Amino acid sequence: MVRIFNYQCLSAELDKTTRTLWVKFNKDYNHLNLELLFELESLFSWLTNKVEVTSVVMTNQNLGFGSGGDYKNWASYSEKTVNRIVKKVRQLSFSMMHLPQTFIVDFGEECRGISLELALGADIRIARTGSRIGFDHNQFGLIAASGAMSILQKIVSPSLARFWIMSGSTIPQESLLSSGLVSFFYDETNREQMLQSLLKSIHTQAPTQRIQSKSSLLEAIKPGLEEMMKFEDSVFKASMMNQDWKQNAPDAEGEFMPAKNMAHTLKLSIVKNLEMQDN
Repeated sequence: MVRIFNYQCLSAELDKTTRTLWVKFNKDYNHLNLELLFELESLFSWLTNKVEVTSVVMTNQNLGFGSGGDYKNWASYSEKTVNRIVKKVRQLSFSMMHLPQTFIVDFGEECRGISLELALGADIRIARTGSRIGFDHNQFGLIAASGAMSILQKIVSPSLARFWIMSGSTIPQESLLSSGLVSFFYDETNREQMLQSLLKSIHTQAPTQRIQSKSSLLEAIKPGLEEMMKFEDSVFKASMMNQDWKQNAPDAEGEFMPAKNMAHTLKLSIVKNLEMQDN
């Protein structure tokens, strides 16, 4: 393994045997924050012209890929900062779909919330048997708008995406497999063998054809995808009007905004959008 760059939030090591870049989030980063996202953005930018790198494996030094955002800290953020994080995750997920390398995300034992949305851009997703995977955004006063309304519905059926997001529950293992969200499960005894077999298979492919295949697969699902991402952005901004995400602060008092107040909030969001258009 050859270590490249000196990041604070993640490590990046190149295995020359299969030309695989191993990207591991450090133990202090089980949650996504702007610092980690900016380092990923820098790494992805470097990968743009590194066609000699065949595959990228993204994982975490913790047991799981990530449990979403650090919502207790998010509660102290401005609306602008939270929107910036959500938009950045969506952009990074979209970038993974465009980059020439084959991306593999290892969910490990857990992947939830916005961490799960980041993983949607991967070409292949794997997980440990019994992994806890789900879209639990609504429980924290947020909505899944970093790819769950756009990319997810290009991976699984709209009815499954709707059920997973609206229930917020842990997705059953059989559904993860049959839907294609997870390619295979492993346990502590066969992870290395199964992963190395996959990486060797990718490495033996003709580079040009592998890259062309990935590009063609993206083009097949691309129509409407960028428009759906714009819709995600507008919906998320509207959802921030009531500031329900601030209820996650340790000293927060009260509850989420009652549903009966939604009509007033919708009116405010419409006025705000009109003002933005005028400017």
